Amino acid sequence: MTINYPSIDPADNDCLVGTINFVVNKILKDHDDMLPAKVIAVKDGFVQVQPQIYLITTGGEQVSRAQFAKVPILSMGGGGFVLTFPVKAGDFGYIKANDRDISIFLQSLSESPPGTVRQHSFSDAVFIPNAFSGYSYNSDNLVLQKLDGSVKIELSDNAINITAPTVNINGSQQVNVISSSGVEIQGSGQVNIDSSTEVKLTAPVVDVNGTIF
Repeated sequence: MTINYPSIDPADNDCLVGTINFVVNKILKDHDDMLPAKVIAVKDGFVQVQPQIYLITTGGEQVSRAQFAKVPILSMGGGGFVLTFPVKAGDFGYIKANDRDISIFLQSLSESPPGTVRQHSFSDAVFIPNAFSGYSYNSDNLVLQKLDGSVKIELSDNAINITAPTVNINGSQQVNVISSSGVEIQGSGQVNIDSSTEVKLTAPVVDVNGTIF
């Protein structure tokens, strides 16, 4: 037995409310809003994406939605700073449609008219990267990490924890480490402190222990 998916709820037949619902639903079907999507290709801060929710015909057939090219990747920025992610093909996220055609705005980055009469279309979407699964959620700290947790920065109420195979701190002019109580540097292997000019150790007592070569 074949099950059909009618474009109208049978419960709405023969009533004014049903007619209004039918008209509203038909209008909404032509307006895009937000869907999960998979990245097909990436270039210069834009992605080509494949929406991950099928269209369903009245005959029950599942039809893939059209892909959308050159969708800008969301980059959180302001005050001269920006946060970006190295989005790769195969990554997931959401596409969010703008209310109007934003093509002219993307070219000028200034107040502009809509390029066409297009409204609520994924052709004017922004891609929001999202890791749906594959990581451990921390309910206590703010965390920036790789999915496997091998590299991460955690901000808690009273500490900043950095975890990585290698941690580099580079200062083109100066690096300051200031503590009101103490500073401790531990290494199970070798600890290097390199400077092209000068290294100063100032304290009532300075202990430097190691093998002299």
